[in-house]
Amino acid sequence: MRAMSETAVASPPANEKRNPLRVFDDLVFRAEDSMVAIFLIATTVLMFIDVVDRRLHAPDSRLGMALGKLLFVSDPGTQAMLDTAAPWLGGVLMVLVLALAFRAADVQRGRPLVAPLGAIASPLVMGLVAAGGIAALGYGMLTMKSRDFCILLFVLASAPYVVTLVRGRSSGWAARLVAYFVVVVPAFFWLALNFFPQGFTWSKEISMLFVLWVGLYGASICAHEGKHLRLEALEKAPPAKAQRYVKALSFAVAAAFCGFFALLGWRYTLSFFQAGGALSQTGLPQWVVYSAIPLAFGLTALRFLGASVSALLGGNYGAPAAAEGMAEAEKLARERGDAVVAEQEKKAKKPIAFFVVLGLILLFPIIGKGGVLVSVILAGALLAEPLFVVLGSVTIACMLLWGDVVSLQQFSTLVERMSSLAETKRCSRSRCSS
Repeated sequence: MRAMSETAVASPPANEKRNPLRVFDDLVFRAEDSMVAIFLIATTVLMFIDVVDRRLHAPDSRLGMALGKLLFVSDPGTQAMLDTAAPWLGGVLMVLVLALAFRAADVQRGRPLVAPLGAIASPLVMGLVAAGGIAALGYGMLTMKSRDFCILLFVLASAPYVVTLVRGRSSGWAARLVAYFVVVVPAFFWLALNFFPQGFTWSKEISMLFVLWVGLYGASICAHEGKHLRLEALEKAPPAKAQRYVKALSFAVAAAFCGFFALLGWRYTLSFFQAGGALSQTGLPQWVVYSAIPLAFGLTALRFLGASVSALLGGNYGAPAAAEGMAEAEKLARERGDAVVAEQEKKAKKPIAFFVVLGLILLFPIIGKGGVLVSVILAGALLAEPLFVVLGSVTIACMLLWGDVVSLQQFSTLVERMSSLAETKRCSRSRCSS
């Protein structure tokens, strides 16, 4: 097993590029990619705001306590003086750190960061301005409602993004700009105006929601790009004439697995929709949170299904890219007539390992339940399945073999474990039940 760390996949054939379904899938992929990026940024910002808010309202000063320990201060009066002076010292240190950061940026660029302002834009001045902006935001956290403060941050962050798009005019900038104002902006204001209560403790609840969505849609993105962690030891073991069909079967198994979880997720989400439960702090409906499960798994299943059809037709949709530099290395080795490489390639083409592993898969179930489990793992390796499919299949096999599972409802525990990422506090039985 090894990680798929490639950054790009091979270009699809020209006929696939013109395929309307492929074009639509690429558009969905760009939307998913943007959503994941936005959620990651939002999670980072919300968690940072929560930490800063807790420190702003804390009666003690961590810096003052650190100074007291460093100076071996034991007198309460002296410690109180250090606690009073600590914020000012922290401000000075922040200005110096920011000035050094701006100085490093100037050196890296070879010119001042804001060249038109000349000497006014010196690193020290820029550090003072940035520190003043940070202090202003801290003051806003103490005086503004959390909803208004988050809206202010959103507007401040949107401005440079929009300006960069308009000034840069990179490929597809107009479509991204329209999508931002038509989808992102309304979605944020709907969320902020309806579900952001007072204070900032709710940010953890929203962040956990984003973590769940990022994880699920990240899997869908990996299916589009062919970047899942996979068991690849036996990937080239099948006979040359059968490799296309083995790949198609591999993708079909992954599609069936994701389709099964999409069904479980749909049933799980529907139960919350019917119960009308809501998150404890923001009041966001539970079904909205968990709707990502059937949507993401359903989309991933469709992509794996498309990859299976593509493999049968000789296409490469959903196929992983060649490892960086490997194509060039193999070409160079062939040009030099490397006998060792040639011999290794010759051995690799012999399907002995394929038939041996296939035989073990068929024979191990005779041993008993443990043998069935080994066969599931070997089948995953033989088909070069994504790691999450192998682990999920092993879990399902264990439930069937040792858990006395007799109904689809009993598999709901798999979705419950997955959805626990978004739950910081279970809603009460009176408000929600699954």
